Amino acid sequence: MNQKCERMCASCRAHEQKKNLFRFVRQSGVGVVLDNEQRCAGRGVYLCKKHACIAKAAKTNVFSRIFKVQVPNVFFATLCDQVAKGDE
Repeated sequence: MNQKCERMCASCRAHEQKKNLFRFVRQSGVGVVLDNEQRCAGRGVYLCKKHACIAKAAKTNVFSRIFKVQVPNVFFATLCDQVAKGDE
């Protein structure tokens, strides 16, 4: 496996291929956004596309610690809905 394409989930700390992870970046004036194309400028934080990882990230305030910005729980709820739609 090409290790250059692997990233670590900020929640469960598992190493996965980039295509299997969500990427988030902090944009000034907007806050934390989902980078669907994984090309936005800035430091990226990755999360597994699993409900457990998203719930743990919300509970442990992963984005608050990494990006130094508060993220509302609605953000994580929307992300869980997106994962559920992808499972269908």
